[in-house]
Amino acid sequence: MSTNSPNRDRRDWTLIIFLLPIGILLMVLAGQIAIRLVPRWRVNGGMESSLDPESASKGKTDLLQPISFDILTPMSWLDSFLTPGPDSGSGGVSFAPFVVFQPTDTPAPAASPSLSNTPVAPSATPTSTGNATSTKKSPNGNGNGNGNGKGKGKGNGTPTPPAVCADSTANNVGSPLPCTYTPITSTPVGALASVPGNTNIGTPDGSIGNVTNGNYVVINLSPNPIIVNGPSDKNYDFAYYEQHVAPCNPALPCTSGSGIQMDSVILSISMDNTTYYVVFNWGDGVPDANSNIGDVAKSSGTENDNQSIDSSELNGTGSTQTGVLVDVDNAPSHPPVGSYQYLAIQAPVAPPADGGDGADIDSIQVTEVAP
Repeated sequence: MSTNSPNRDRRDWTLIIFLLPIGILLMVLAGQIAIRLVPRWRVNGGMESSLDPESASKGKTDLLQPISFDILTPMSWLDSFLTPGPDSGSGGVSFAPFVVFQPTDTPAPAASPSLSNTPVAPSATPTSTGNATSTKKSPNGNGNGNGNGKGKGKGNGTPTPPAVCADSTANNVGSPLPCTYTPITSTPVGALASVPGNTNIGTPDGSIGNVTNGNYVVINLSPNPIIVNGPSDKNYDFAYYEQHVAPCNPALPCTSGSGIQMDSVILSISMDNTTYYVVFNWGDGVPDANSNIGDVAKSSGTENDNQSIDSSELNGTGSTQTGVLVDVDNAPSHPPVGSYQYLAIQAPVAPPADGGDGADIDSIQVTEVAP
């Protein structure tokens, strides 16, 4: 073996040991230069925006800063959503819609917020005005009652207190509506008599039946019963037609023409012909505000037997304008809601200024008459 062979091998390994790291270092250096892992450049930036809305779109910049469509991602639902697309606006700048909620103290159930590009300044003290009109004939005879209510709020979101029952006859005065009442039952006083033959059920015909003092009769209204819906129903529910007289007694309150001489009478209704509720009482001295002649009793101060009442106060036409209208829903006895097929007509014994002639009846008509 030659002696030069070992020396050559050592030289080869020496070259590999030194040249290989140098080559790797040169490769890393070249990579560093190529990808700039350690850059030495920098860019100065500021926090203030250099966008100038005046030089962009001529849209209403007072609502919302313009949004460039470049930052918006187009979606398949782009045209049906509130996000503006690249085609909206002019000059390539879009404006998002502005939602305005207008404050109100009377919310409407079906209302929804409207979209508008016009700003609305909410009032700091929203006001509301409510008008309530009652058309039930009032005791003063003018047939109308008006009430006005005004309320102010500071707009701070404080809820309005609920309305409370203010009816002194209710048993929940001061509590939230509706008012509740305790029904007052009664039993007709006197002897039960047969219904007079000339007593008509339906339209008045001028034929008169009579119930003598101290007796009462019960009329069956099953084909067309009286319906009690509750105090919210302000309509009159039936008419009691008296005997027509002409002229009126000039010694008693009667302004002109013909009318009736109102007999003392008590009218009561029942569901079962056992438990009754008084709905009209001419003769107890308390004006029947739930009838169309309550104002006569209040103005005269009396409810006498055979008291003259002018036809202008009564329901009907011509010679049959003799009807006393009664609202059973708002009677002082507060009959429960339901269907009442029995009506008791009672002629009391010895009423005030007793004429001794009982109660004269032309007709009983179940009807709905607006006050």
